[in-house]
Amino acid sequence: MSLYKDASLVMIPSAVKDGKLYSIRPTDGSGDFTFSRGSNLAATRVDVNGLIEKGRENLLLNSILGGAGANVAPSNYAITSFASGTFDVGSQENSIRFTAPTSADRIMIKQSPAITGVVTGSVYVEQIHSGSIIVADVIARAQGSSNVIAFMEDGVVVSSSNLVSVGKTYSLTISVTSAVQWRFGIGTSGPSTGDITLSKPQVEQGLVATDYIETGASTAQAGILEDLPRLDYSGGASCPSLKLEPSRTNEFSNSEGLFDFSKTGATINNNQGLSPEGVSNAALFEVTSTFQPRIENGGNVSSVYSISIFVKKVVGDYFGMGWFQSGVGNNYAKFNISNGTFDSYNGTQFSDAKIENYGNGWYRISAKLITTSSLGKSGVKFVAMSSASVGTGNLGDQFLLYGAQLELGTYPTSYIPTYGSAVTRSKDFMSNTNNILSGADDMAWFIDYTLPNAEGTSFRNEVGYRDNSNANFYMVQFASSNTHEFRYRGVAGVNVDMTPSIDEATYGLHRKIVYLKRGTTLKIFCNGVEIATTTNASATTFSTTNENLQIGNNYPPELDVHQFLVFPTALTDSECIALTTL
Repeated sequence: MSLYKDASLVMIPSAVKDGKLYSIRPTDGSGDFTFSRGSNLAATRVDVNGLIEKGRENLLLNSILGGAGANVAPSNYAITSFASGTFDVGSQENSIRFTAPTSADRIMIKQSPAITGVVTGSVYVEQIHSGSIIVADVIARAQGSSNVIAFMEDGVVVSSSNLVSVGKTYSLTISVTSAVQWRFGIGTSGPSTGDITLSKPQVEQGLVATDYIETGASTAQAGILEDLPRLDYSGGASCPSLKLEPSRTNEFSNSEGLFDFSKTGATINNNQGLSPEGVSNAALFEVTSTFQPRIENGGNVSSVYSISIFVKKVVGDYFGMGWFQSGVGNNYAKFNISNGTFDSYNGTQFSDAKIENYGNGWYRISAKLITTSSLGKSGVKFVAMSSASVGTGNLGDQFLLYGAQLELGTYPTSYIPTYGSAVTRSKDFMSNTNNILSGADDMAWFIDYTLPNAEGTSFRNEVGYRDNSNANFYMVQFASSNTHEFRYRGVAGVNVDMTPSIDEATYGLHRKIVYLKRGTTLKIFCNGVEIATTTNASATTFSTTNENLQIGNNYPPELDVHQFLVFPTALTDSECIALTTL
C-alpha cells in the first residue's frame, strides 16, 4: 500500500493519491460535513489574498428594485415626491431614473431596515442625465436617532456637497441608536434639481460600503457565514489551514470606530486608510500631547484577558497597550511598529506579548493581562510611546488602528468585529455521519496541526468517532498540560487510554501525529518518532451503527488543522514515521 492509498477522509489540503475525498463545504448538500458556528456573522479569516474576510449582509429587501414602474414604488419601498419630481424604471437592469425638474423638487424611494449600531448605506450611480447633483442628494437617512460618521465615494471620505460621478458608489455611515429610514433618489435631504439613474442600494453593518449583495424577498449574506469552514491563509500560506476555535466574546463594543474609547493627548479620525480588510475603515490615531497619548476603555476586567489591536505606522515607531489600576499602577507592553518586534514590558501585569505581520505594514499586537476581580474597574489603553519611555509620546506621531479586541482567555483568537455592542463568536463544530470506518477493526488517524499559543495553556480539544449511544468510539483529546489522549472503546465496553506528554520544548507548536490501532496494539507517533504504545485485549473490535465523526462538539477546538486523514486500515510503523516527519 502506498502511503496515502485507501485513506477515506481528507481535510485540506488534499494529499490522497487513490483515496476517497470528503469535502468540507456548507450545509447545503454540496459537501460531506455538517458545519456550524451558531447563528451569527461574528467570525473572520485571512483569505487567499491575505486580507481579513468577514461575514456581510445586505439588510435591504428587494435591492434589485423589482416591481417598480412609472411613479410606482418597488416592492418593500415607499415613495416620496415633492412638486413635480418623478421616477421610472431606468434603462440599465435593476435601476431607477429619478427626475427633479425644478429646484423645489424631490423624488426618492425609502425603506427602514431594523438595525442599530454602526451602519452604512450605499447606492451606485448608473447615469447622470442632467444637473449638478451632490452626494447628499442621492443618499440620506431620516427619522430615528443617529450621528453622521462619514460620506464616502468608492470607500474614500468626501464632503456631502461633492458632486457625484457616473460609475461610482456613494455611501453614508452613521451611528444608529434606533432604526432609521434610508432614502435613495434625488434631493433626499432637501430640494434639488437633476436627473439621475441609480441602482444597487445596500444597507449593512460597518464603517464602509462593501461589495454589493443582491437581495429579493429576503436579506442576503456573503463572506464568512455561520455554516462555512474557515480555510485560513494566515502568514502568507499558499495552502490554507482549517481554523477551529472556541467561543470567545470581544468585549469592546466598537472595535473599528473606537467610539467608546476616551481620548487623552490624541485624536481619532475614522475611515482614513486601508485596513487589513483592504477597505478604508482604519482609524487614524494622532499624538497631540506628549504625556501618555492614548485611547482608553474603562471596562470591568478581571481574571486573565487577552488584548489585541492591529497597528500600522504612519509617523513614529513605538505603540503598545497599557492597563492602570489603583494600587497596582501603570503597566505596559511596548512594540516597535517599524521593524515588527516586541520591545519591552513596564510593570508585571502583562505577559505573552506577540506581534504578527499581516502585510502592507500592518501588525497585530497582543498581550495577556493578568488581574483579579478584587481590584475592581480597570482601564485598558492603547498608547503611542517614544523610544525612551513608555510614559511619553512624540508630538505628531501617527498610527492607523483597526480591530481592537478584549477577550476572556489566555491567548488572542481571530478578530471578532463589533459595531455598537459586544459580540460573541460561537465555537466551530463539524460532523460527518457517512459511516466512514464501517466497523473496521484496524484504523489510523493522521492530524497535522498548529496550536495557537505556547505550552502551559489548557487545551481540551476533541476529535471523536462514535456510535449514537457513545458505547463504542475512537476519541482523540488534546488535553490540558500538554497531554494528548487517545482513547478506544470497543464492544467489550472497556476504555483503553494512552496519555503521552507532547510538550513545546520537544515537539514545538506545529505537530504531525498518527494515532494507530492494529489488532490489540495502540500506538502514537509524533513528528517522526513513536512516542507511546500499549497492548490491550479489549482493543479488538469496533462494532457500531449510526457512526458520527465529530470535531469540536463536547469540547471546543483550539487549533489550526492543516491536514486530517482517517485510514480504515492500519498503517505500518515505517509509514507512520514517514507521514509524521516534519
